[in-house]
Order: sequence, then C-alpha cells, then structure tokens
Amino acid sequence: MSLKLKKIFIIIIVSLVILLLDQASKQIILEFLNSNKIHVYKINYFLNFVEIWNKGISFGIFSEYNLSPILFICVSSAILILMLYLMTNIGPIIQGMIVGGAIGNLIDRIIFGQVFDFIDFHILGWHYPAFNLADSFIVMSVILILIAEISRCITNRKKK
Repeated sequence: MSLKLKKIFIIIIVSLVILLLDQASKQIILEFLNSNKIHVYKINYFLNFVEIWNKGISFGIFSEYNLSPILFICVSSAILILMLYLMTNIGPIIQGMIVGGAIGNLIDRIIFGQVFDFIDFHILGWHYPAFNLADSFIVMSVILILIAEISRCITNRKKK
C-alpha cells in the first residue's frame, strides 16, 4: 500500500470514528433530554447537558438572521472541500478529526436544518457557548495544528 493510500485510509477511519461518536452522542443526549422532558441536566457544578439548536455558525453567529440551512450546507461543503485540498501537510489523524467533525455537523444541518449542541460548560455564572463532540474534535485539531506550527517556528529560529 502506498504512503498516500495509507494516509487516505487513516483519514477515512478517523473521520468515521469521529462521525459515529458525534452522531451517537447527539442521539443519546437528545433522546435522554426529550424522554425526561428536560432542557437542562446538571452533571456537576461546571457542566450541564442542554438542548440547544444552533441555526447559525460557530457559537451561534448569524443565528438571528434566519438564513437558509441550504446556504450553510453549501458553504460548509465548499469549506470542507477547500480544507481537504489545502491540508496536505497536516497529519492524517488531525485531518480526520476535522473532516469527521465537519461532516457530523453537516449531517445535522441536512437532517434538522440546524446543529444540535448539548455540552454546556460554565464557571461562576459564565457559560461558554454550547457545543457538541464534532465541535470539540475540530477545536482540538486546530489546537494541535497551532502547537505543531509554533513548534516548527521555534525549531526554525533555533537553526538560524
């Protein structure tokens, strides 16, 4: 198996695992909240499960404009394709995390016209915008990319 084929295989496997984790977690939490007729389930003093439907983009931006879900689906798909094209120097696991997360939220948009967010992290009355596992994997991958890039820059400076 060629190196490029191995990389594609890893991206596909990681994407599928992330996608399955995301979709399963959304289904389980949504079913739990609905079957118990609650919108907030307190886990501990800093974490809740909530039912939030994000009609906008990240952190609910543009949700007040009632834009067409088709617009979000088209833009998300275009961005995903562009990212895959541009991410050639990023490791396949990180690529898979991004792709799996993006497809997980894209599926929500296609099925529901909005994205189900359920993780509510809060401290002293301040609530971080609700998110889901797809969002978590995308953010973790961006953090890993930033760490790798900063490390590369530091290494290059030391060489000079």
